[in-house]
Amino acid sequence: ASRVLRRLVESLWVLRGRRRRIFFGSIALSVLNHLGFVATHTLLAIALLGEAPSFLSYLFLIPVGQLAFALPITPGGLGVGEWAYDELFRTYYGLIGQVGHSEGLEIAALIRLTWIFWGLLGLVFYLRGRRDILASLEQAQEGIGEGLEHAVFESSDAESADRQNDR
Repeated sequence: ASRVLRRLVESLWVLRGRRRRIFFGSIALSVLNHLGFVATHTLLAIALLGEAPSFLSYLFLIPVGQLAFALPITPGGLGVGEWAYDELFRTYYGLIGQVGHSEGLEIAALIRLTWIFWGLLGLVFYLRGRRDILASLEQAQEGIGEGLEHAVFESSDAESADRQNDR
């Protein structure tokens, strides 16, 4: 364990100056992202049931449930994440004495619906921007084509001039 800790400290020591700020800034953004994700789950539970487990318990439940969504058992973790959320919340409520009470499946389904919503919103922007991107690519290809033609004519003119000079 001390060898691993020493290697970790040596790796962090390499991060000096600006690199260290970027590294720790990215860690801070990642923590904020996860806290926001847990807060989203908490708000969904409140909207769904009028109450939610404590934010601290969600700090454990949600990341573990998200790991199940990432398991490559089914396409997109479909069903696996929902099952894991349901089991996690049933276990949690069983431990605190509220047997039979679980919003895990509902929370997982709502999270999946929010992903679909944001994905469809992104699709709209993608399709709108796609036309602009394709038009820009066509303009670039035309410009490249004209540039190549111009370069070919210049090089053939230069080659014929060289041939005449060689004679």
